Amino acid sequence: MEPHLEALASQWNELESTTQSKGERLFDANRHLVIEQGCDDVDSYLADIESQIIVADVGTDLTTVNLNLNKQNQLETDIAVKRDQIAKLESEASQLKDPVQIEVIEKKKVAVQERINALEQPIQERRRNLDKAKRVHQFMRDVEDEQLWIQDRKPIAEDTNVGNSLQAVQTLQKKNQSLATEIDNHEPQVSAIGGDKIMCKGR
Repeated sequence: MEPHLEALASQWNELESTTQSKGERLFDANRHLVIEQGCDDVDSYLADIESQIIVADVGTDLTTVNLNLNKQNQLETDIAVKRDQIAKLESEASQLKDPVQIEVIEKKKVAVQERINALEQPIQERRRNLDKAKRVHQFMRDVEDEQLWIQDRKPIAEDTNVGNSLQAVQTLQKKNQSLATEIDNHEPQVSAIGGDKIMCKGR
């Protein structure tokens, strides 16, 4: 009876060990597929981004530049997420045991990492171009606004009517003083535009 129990225990242990080993292999194979799919997903995303960066212009006016800046912000956020994704995939890859799988994943991972690193400079360059375009278009918009403001006040300042009564003169004096105060208060905005012009030229 004892030999039968020993044989049964041995067979049980062997079955348990075999099942556990198979489970580990299956889990490892699944991890390999998950990592490979993750690398392919990131690689596909980067291919789309590369074409966008190449063909995209910065915009023709302040509105389109601002829209492109919003897209740029989202792009930079997405790239940061993809970098984190690659880091997580690398952590998963470190747990692989099959040398063949490790080699395949390593090649994919290196290729994706190189591709995302190659995008760094074009993305930064596009950011600089967008920032510069915004400064230029904002400057032009501000100048246009100030010109309209001046045109609106100019007839008041050039009005030759000085009044034909004390009350009329006093009313015109108050209007003129109000305009002078408004001009004084508006001067910092004009000065700021002058500063913006220097920045646009300098960059």
